Amino acid sequence: ERLHYEYSKNILLNKELSSKIKLIKKLQEKYNKEKKLRENLERNINSLLEMKEFEHKGEKLPVKIVKSFTKEGIKEACHQWKIKKDDVILLYSAKGGGSQTAKILTKLAPRAIITRENMSHQALGIFEDKEIPVIFAEDISLEIRENFALVKSKDLEKEIGKWKKKVMEKRRKKEKQKLWKIIDEYRAKRRRKH
Repeated sequence: ERLHYEYSKNILLNKELSSKIKLIKKLQEKYNKEKKLRENLERNINSLLEMKEFEHKGEKLPVKIVKSFTKEGIKEACHQWKIKKDDVILLYSAKGGGSQTAKILTKLAPRAIITRENMSHQALGIFEDKEIPVIFAEDISLEIRENFALVKSKDLEKEIGKWKKKVMEKRRKKEKQKLWKIIDEYRAKRRRKH
C-alpha cells in the first residue's frame, strides 16, 4: 500500500511538473512576442522622432514608406506612420494597385508619391486628376533609412515642378485636340448644308 501511495504521489508530481513546464513555455512565448512587439514599437518611435527632426530642419523631408500598393499595405502604413496631408509617400511595390487603391491614397492627400515601379494607368489617371504628383524613384535621390526615407526638399520641388509642367502640357494637348475636333465637325456640318 505504501508503494502504491508513493507511485501515485510520483504520478501526481509528474503531472503537476509537466503542467508547470507547459505554463512556463507559454509564458516564455508570450514574453518573446511582447518583447519583439516592444522592440518594433521602439524602432517606430525612434524613426518618428528622427522624421520630426528632419521636418523641423527643412533641408530634407521624411518619406513615409508604403510597402505594397494594396488596401492592406496602405492601412498598415497609416497605422505605423500616421500618414497625414502633405506627407511624401514611397511605394516600394506598385503591384496590385488600381484605381480603388489609388482613391484610398488620394483621400490621404499626400504631397507626392514616389514609386520604385511602374503603376497601372488607372492609378496614374486618378493621381493626375487629383493633382498628386507621381515621381519615379530613379528620377530623385532617396536616402533610405531603417524604416523611412529622406529626400532633399529642393530635389522634390524640382521633380514636382517637372510633373506639373508635363501634366499641364498633356492637358493643353487634349484641349487642343478637342477644339480641332469641334472645328472639324463644324466644318463638316457646313459642307453638308451647302
